[in-house]
Amino acid sequence: MPPARPGPRIEHFNPDLTGFAGPRAEQLAWARAIAEFDEAKPRLIKQDGPVTVWRANLLAHDVAVKRWLLNSPSDLVKAAARRSRADRQWHGARWLAAHGLRTATPIAVLADRASRWLITEWIDGPTVLERLAAAPGPLTEADLDALADALGSQIAQLVNQGRFNRDHKPSNLILARARPGPTAAGRAGRATPPPIAIVDTVAIRRVGPAPGARARAAARMLASLIIEPTGVGHPPAASWLRRAAESCAHGFRVPAAPAEQLARRLLRLAEQRIGRHGDPTPRTDPLRG
Repeated sequence: MPPARPGPRIEHFNPDLTGFAGPRAEQLAWARAIAEFDEAKPRLIKQDGPVTVWRANLLAHDVAVKRWLLNSPSDLVKAAARRSRADRQWHGARWLAAHGLRTATPIAVLADRASRWLITEWIDGPTVLERLAAAPGPLTEADLDALADALGSQIAQLVNQGRFNRDHKPSNLILARARPGPTAAGRAGRATPPPIAIVDTVAIRRVGPAPGARARAAARMLASLIIEPTGVGHPPAASWLRRAAESCAHGFRVPAAPAEQLARRLLRLAEQRIGRHGDPTPRTDPLRG
């Protein structure tokens, strides 16, 4: 692992994490932690081109550290304008957290001449893709139903607040341990859904104002739940997508049609998108690291 360049500067910092020493001291401590990153003995999680992800313990926090190398003039221009992927993931995570959706709490974005760094909370748990692939163990029918319900409800919650995730792949969704506090019960006759964290937040976008935009945005996310696992050899059953679409439709706020009719439309739009996608095989299999 190449050493981090010394002297990174803070570009964004989570004000909720400011300690007794004050915000400036806290920011300097995190900048120093990245400058001395090798000494933290980080564990490599992912290496994909210019992007590297580690798990580390920094300043007594269990964190994910993500670094993007700035390899092109376009990367440098976007970074200078604070529109790098690190910046966009920061803003996406901050928006999700502010609107009650589970994500990895962002801590800081740091910059040096060659790269941008994002530090977030580390979330333990399998990804949705891993669970669909029966890791660490096979899912029961009730487990699959609860997972479909949770994903459909999550999509509705996003769309109800005017956003959608362009990259809603199951490998970007983690079945996280529930945080302390009250939890909402599932719909009648259905299990309480597990908390699902969206951990890649670079593509959180606004839903357009055109008629039908909410349904198309929801269908895009539903299709993503099928395309990736199909591409790695673990396609969910058609009934699983139908259940997720039903859960999503029931979660829509003031739907323009009865929930059953909306569910059928969401399912049709998602299936059309899956059919247009072509070969779903990913460049890098996320189940293989």
